[in-house]
Amino acid sequence: MRAYYNPVGIAEDLLVQEIATSYWRSARALRCERGEVTIGSTKSTAQPELGETEELLLELQPDSEARHSLLGTSRGLNYLLQKIEETRKEVISSGAVSTESTKWLPRNSRQSWYGFSKQALLVALDKEIAELTTRKVQIEEDEFHERNARRDCSAIPPKEALDRIHRYETSNVRHRYKVEKRLQELQARRKENEKAASDTGTGDYQRPECFLQDESKPA
Repeated sequence: MRAYYNPVGIAEDLLVQEIATSYWRSARALRCERGEVTIGSTKSTAQPELGETEELLLELQPDSEARHSLLGTSRGLNYLLQKIEETRKEVISSGAVSTESTKWLPRNSRQSWYGFSKQALLVALDKEIAELTTRKVQIEEDEFHERNARRDCSAIPPKEALDRIHRYETSNVRHRYKVEKRLQELQARRKENEKAASDTGTGDYQRPECFLQDESKPA
């Protein structure tokens, strides 16, 4: 900035420093905007596993409604797959499916899980696992595209943040223009004074009469 404005004297130099500070503040406003975009695009995602509170809320829902909500998200499908794996171990050890376990099986609630042989239950559970895994892959792909869409939407910060940045930068730029104008006025005045002093020192200058002699003769 000094190389550009060529300040002379402390007053002009201080104004140049103030202009430099103003440009630094403009860069800070851009960093703030970039930070808002970054925060908006990297909001913490939900944990892959359901928390204890979510599990308790599921217990309060009707079985069919709970299954429906679980089938709609990858987290819910993870929970169902976990429950079915537990049920599979249950069948291996006891040869039957408990009443508690049937609540989380995603088949239609009219499906009976009683009266089957151990092998038939295992086959049915393996089929459930395969179907849920296929569904989970599709749901995860949909969720991935949704996250990307939300990230794109976050490329523009929210209105509150934009208004705050705009007010900050508008005030900063307005102040910078005033400082630049003040510097220009000081420099213009200095140059006028320098020109006036130069004209006074060199214009129509005449040597005193005592020196007006034949300079070819020795003094």
